[in-house]
Amino acid sequence: MPADAVIMAFGFHPHRMPWLEAAGVALDSQGRIKPEWRAVTVIRPVRRRSLPAAMPCAAQTL
Repeated sequence: MPADAVIMAFGFHPHRMPWLEAAGVALDSQGRIKPEWRAVTVIRPVRRRSLPAAMPCAAQTL
């Protein structure tokens, strides 16, 4: 089945997924995707990821 994007949801708590590390995704000590922060300007920080296609996300409810 062709697709433009595939979104995988893993639940509420991170767990080790060796295939992520094997794909070059940097993880923190709790197994979450680790973004790299760098300041482009003083006002606007930019997030880079070790694998550009991986997007660390968090759902937030109010």
